[in-house]
Amino acid sequence: VRNMMSDLNVTKISFGQHPDADIRISWHSNSLFQLALSKRAHEMLGITLEPIPFSVPLLGIHNIYNTTLAAAIALTAGCSQTTIADRLITFPGVHRRLQILYDNEYTIIDDYAHNPAGIQQVIETIKKLHPQRLIVVVAIRGNRGVEINKQNSLMLHHAISRLTVPVSVIITSSTDAVTNKDQVSPEERRAFLSSFNRNPFLVSEEPLLQEALKQGLATVREGDILLLLGAQGMDRARQFIPQFLPIGV
Repeated sequence: VRNMMSDLNVTKISFGQHPDADIRISWHSNSLFQLALSKRAHEMLGITLEPIPFSVPLLGIHNIYNTTLAAAIALTAGCSQTTIADRLITFPGVHRRLQILYDNEYTIIDDYAHNPAGIQQVIETIKKLHPQRLIVVVAIRGNRGVEINKQNSLMLHHAISRLTVPVSVIITSSTDAVTNKDQVSPEERRAFLSSFNRNPFLVSEEPLLQEALKQGLATVREGDILLLLGAQGMDRARQFIPQFLPIGV
């Protein structure tokens, strides 16, 4: 990236948590962060050197990075800090990206994580929320191949094995929720299940998405997080969940 940037004859502004970043991120909580400008960025943008506080209703440092980039572009375009802050705090978030579906005595979080990097980032974010227990309902990727399912399974197993809270995993092929195009093959199923042969946590398998969700919700208790994880197989979870809740989502 540095080599690419050095070849570009344009004004460059860096951002991140590094002390030398032009726009430096200080992450205070799940949704509250502030941006501090370097002297160089101050001179280019012509705005205050004082740290700029922002709040966005999103989970995860990767979302803070995305938000910082959007804020930096807006600042460069001449938008006021007040306008940016007002817009961010009302941003509804991206569909199925660490989306909170229910937040009461326990929390239900939905994420489209479909590759190892996404799964790792989600579990790292969940870790920072300090749940009493974590219940994961994860959908196998249908018609996407053995290799990606093996990689996703290995990463999920690795990431949750490092947590210090009790974890249970419910694996589903979502046969009641996907089209024929996205059906899980026997080979994909075996590839995903292969990482969960020996576990320090509870693991079960339920072919139907509705039954997997019902099982997860029957298990969840106060202070827990129920994490819905996966791509096409988990897309309809939001439609199914309300029937199992005391109130609608």
